[in-house]
Amino acid sequence: MERADAGSALVLVVLTTGVLVTLGLVLALVATVETDVVATTSEGTQALALAEAAAEHALSDLSGLRSWDTALAGTVAWRLDEEGDLFERMHRHHRRVVRKALSAGVEATAQLAPESLAGFVALYQRTMERQEAEDFYYFPPEYWRALETSLRGHVVLFEAGDDAKLLCLHAPPWLHYHLGASSDAGRKLGASSLLFLEAARWAQELGYTRFHLGGGVGGARDSLHEFKLRFDPGGEVEAAIGKAIHDEAAYRRLAGPGAGLDGFFPAYRRA
Repeated sequence: MERADAGSALVLVVLTTGVLVTLGLVLALVATVETDVVATTSEGTQALALAEAAAEHALSDLSGLRSWDTALAGTVAWRLDEEGDLFERMHRHHRRVVRKALSAGVEATAQLAPESLAGFVALYQRTMERQEAEDFYYFPPEYWRALETSLRGHVVLFEAGDDAKLLCLHAPPWLHYHLGASSDAGRKLGASSLLFLEAARWAQELGYTRFHLGGGVGGARDSLHEFKLRFDPGGEVEAAIGKAIHDEAAYRRLAGPGAGLDGFFPAYRRA
């Protein structure tokens, strides 16, 4: 796939809810590591500044986003500032799974700004292979390098040994779940469910108000959406996707003369 030079083209896909639209930093993180802005790791700082500016521009003029009203099934934002214990507020199925993990001796750790994501990447690749995931869910080395360098200060890694790992991005007052991975043994032990709970507790102790888990595959109300919602059955918020092309000429060079906002977006990722 052809890549645009940093600064020449930016395609921003914005996830919005009533609260998420205020989190320009998170939008900048997503735009930096999820698009072709970062041509090389050394350009990460410049790309982050560009992404922040693009996020501000997109959010300041929502009328320019022709597909802004593309609604999703909803996204789950675990409420950390509500009364009651986080564990007790979970669905009884998730409480049972967490108890199983604790009984098996699973322990969770948290690492801020990890120097290396090699262990996570290896387990993530095996997880995607086991699930026969589409190519979209496999990321190039530049993606991981950006998370280890220019974006490192916003990364927190939760681990249960080699059984399960969660990669999150923190931007107070929200913690955002990004990617997860688990071994076959970890799945049987319920290690990932325990990690989600411990990540929520970690964020709550630091004064965060929400742990954003996201929604289902492609924004659908599916089994993944239901899994996330069971951590906080009342934590679903409305969500929509907006699409914007900030450099029409560069986008056409990458995607073809007839490419637009309809269908798969950005179109050049199909190459």
